[in-house]
Amino acid sequence: MKIQALFRSLLAFGTLASFVAATSPSSHAENGVYSHKETRFGQLTTSDYGGSLPPNHLYLDGKESKPSAKGNNHLEISAIYQGHDNKDYAVLKSIGGEGCPSRYAIASVDASGAHPTAFFGTCADAKRTTFDKETETFTIQMPLVRDRQELNKIVKFKIHDGEITRDGAPQPSSCPATGCRG
Repeated sequence: MKIQALFRSLLAFGTLASFVAATSPSSHAENGVYSHKETRFGQLTTSDYGGSLPPNHLYLDGKESKPSAKGNNHLEISAIYQGHDNKDYAVLKSIGGEGCPSRYAIASVDASGAHPTAFFGTCADAKRTTFDKETETFTIQMPLVRDRQELNKIVKFKIHDGEITRDGAPQPSSCPATGCRG
């Protein structure tokens, strides 16, 4: 009887220890990767705290994006889309920050590397993202935010050929020499 109880305790402890190890933030940081997805041109990754690379940066097969893309508390690769034969696209999400918890960028990925746009958004999570493969155009919809409150109005961003519009109005789309900041 005592052996069975001890075995159950050890089994429960082992399961709990495995769960804690798998879900703890340090398990991500062990290999220095926060997010990763495969493209036709290689492995796209974002770095995390605790690795050998600066945290919250975008890399294609270990080479930093040009310009550099840096997220706020984390940089996540939300999705990969295949464009025409010579390009893939990654939707990047900068997570965290007191004033603006979510901002987005689109990185074109080709044989020469990953090339992000400037970060954009309303500070809300995207509600709908579509990609028209024929025109290689993204449409990202998200709620309007004022005073940290989501309003009942949707803002539409279109991203095509590195250019960004917000409800039809051009937005800054290139990054300064210091890189793109989320």
